[in-house]
Amino acid sequence: MEIKDVDLLSDTPFVAVDLDVMERNIARMAQLAKEAGVKLRPHTKTHKSPYIARKQLDAGAVGITVAKLGEAEVMADAGIDDILIAFPLVGKRKLERFSRLLSRAKLTVAFDDIEVAKGINDVGEYHKKKIPVYIDVDTGLQRMGRDPDASAAHILEIAGLPWLEVRGLMSHAGFAYRKETEEAIKAAAVEDATLLYHTKQRVEKHGVHIPEISVGASATARFIKETPYATEMRPGMYVFNDVFVM
Repeated sequence: MEIKDVDLLSDTPFVAVDLDVMERNIARMAQLAKEAGVKLRPHTKTHKSPYIARKQLDAGAVGITVAKLGEAEVMADAGIDDILIAFPLVGKRKLERFSRLLSRAKLTVAFDDIEVAKGINDVGEYHKKKIPVYIDVDTGLQRMGRDPDASAAHILEIAGLPWLEVRGLMSHAGFAYRKETEEAIKAAAVEDATLLYHTKQRVEKHGVHIPEISVGASATARFIKETPYATEMRPGMYVFNDVFVM
């Protein structure tokens, strides 16, 4: 078979990023968070790039969110040291890696189960330091966390572990991507944060103070100024998508 005039660019997959668009999106989301008085902790699972994460931090993000322990290790290796690991860490090997990483980075871990909490608590006991944790609450996506009515008792049980500090409640409003209108997306953002706040109220009646309400999803991020109760936002895809078109 004779092959002529092969165009390697058309035959070889590659990623092309418009840096002007990316930097504009980073700046606009940071400004939006600032105007809303909400902390920005962007999710890096979309880009997985320390270079882009550093740009987000330079623009005003307080830290980053990652999807798994390996991503946290890569980011820490690049000098990024305020990291939320937004997925449960289960098993001896991962807890050992987490323990080593804890020695060189400020880590927060998210989960929704007491058995997972006990493993993290053991790491805290080993280091003789309280580990900040976020608790996942299911506000409609049905992927992580328990529903708000069932969450309070589990959160109180987790808060009773001596080497954990329940710093926040978090959700992912991924269900908002299925909404067909801007008003419906905004309503989803408001409902998401309100459910987290009501869960926080139930827990705080029992003496456990939870300072952070952390909401996720780029779809709802542009409505953060109209979203009550949120103290932190974790959008991710906005880096490469123009979510600001209204």
